[in-house]
Amino acid sequence: ARRTKLTDSPVLRDMLRQKCRIRMKQARAHVFNSHRDLTKSDEVMMTSIFRDEISELDKDLAIHEETIRELMEEANQWLFEETEKVNEALISQYQSDSPQVFCPICQKSFLGQEGSVIYCSCGVRFYFDKGLERFHEIVQIKVTYHETFCDRVLQFFTEPKPEDGVCSLSAICPSCDYV
Repeated sequence: ARRTKLTDSPVLRDMLRQKCRIRMKQARAHVFNSHRDLTKSDEVMMTSIFRDEISELDKDLAIHEETIRELMEEANQWLFEETEKVNEALISQYQSDSPQVFCPICQKSFLGQEGSVIYCSCGVRFYFDKGLERFHEIVQIKVTYHETFCDRVLQFFTEPKPEDGVCSLSAICPSCDYV
């Protein structure tokens, strides 16, 4: 009978591969772990570095917390001032005889009336001779009518008129094309 080499057998070959793999893993683990052993001076040095880094983080955290506290104080102060401004505007609105109507263009300032011209501090001027109250009623009617069939906000814009530097007020909805 013919003799075969020991490495020609598939079972033996797989068993040798497995044993070599195990020994290689053990050798790598041994080399890796031998470099991990720290001396006492290395351990002291690492502990010192960690403590320094942690103290730096604590300082940064304290600065961060102080900054957040200051920002919160500033925000609260600003909110208080804005609330006072709104309250003063509401008081002056209730005390004044003329109606207070917000500008439909800038939506920040109140409209004023001079003769038959309605104006705003944002620079918009409308010619309307029926008074500020009637102007407000018409704008409210248009907005209310639009809101009955569309949930988007009606956008107001001006169209310049060549006479007297006044504008005509128009409104459009980008969703439903209401004009």
